[in-house]
Amino acid sequence: MVMRLKGLMVMMSCQKYGSNVIEKCLTFGSIHDRLVIAADITGADEDQILMMMMDEHWKLRDTKDVGDDSG
Repeated sequence: MVMRLKGLMVMMSCQKYGSNVIEKCLTFGSIHDRLVIAADITGADEDQILMMMMDEHWKLRDTKDVGDDSG
């Protein structure tokens, strides 16, 4: 499922129901799924990240935690 959403993570993170999907994928997904999400979010352009930071800052924190878990 995560691979089908690749490239859409930041946009989904800014939507009410889409953010729930991303949250569940980060919480219950495999390490590979979480790394795909983290790469998608960190690879987004600056404007997308700033928009996401306004309301969805916890996803950036969870993405950081994925990096901590994998290393």
